[in-house]
Amino acid sequence: MLNSVMTFFGFCDDEDEAPTSALLQQTPQSTPTIHPMQHDAPKFEIRIAFPKTYDDSVNIATHLQQHRAVLVHLKYLDPSTSKRLIDFLCGTVYAMSGNMKKVSDQMFIFSAKNTLIEMAEDITDIERATQEYEGYKIENVAGL
Repeated sequence: MLNSVMTFFGFCDDEDEAPTSALLQQTPQSTPTIHPMQHDAPKFEIRIAFPKTYDDSVNIATHLQQHRAVLVHLKYLDPSTSKRLIDFLCGTVYAMSGNMKKVSDQMFIFSAKNTLIEMAEDITDIERATQEYEGYKIENVAGL
């Protein structure tokens, strides 16, 4: 038994070493077959649009028809053109049973019907607890 332990750790030569090395040489040295992973999950895209003319509304509507959400930033449009563009896109989304949310005065997000847009209606407790007044002042939220 001591001989087998010594042989295991390489301190002694083993008479049976030849069959083991012959067995190792007989194992085929093949390269593994690599199969690419296929993800069946649909891709989700959000397009960001900076329209410069009213005609850009058609391109945005095309993205919506392809089930892409679109974030529209109106910084390059005058107020009357912005209103026309948003009205057109609201009609497009309504016809598709989609969703629309106003993010800010110049930003709107539109999506197809299978994409839910959820906005945080309330500010968090931490934001409610802090007030900007020469730095941040912690207030008691619980009213205690």
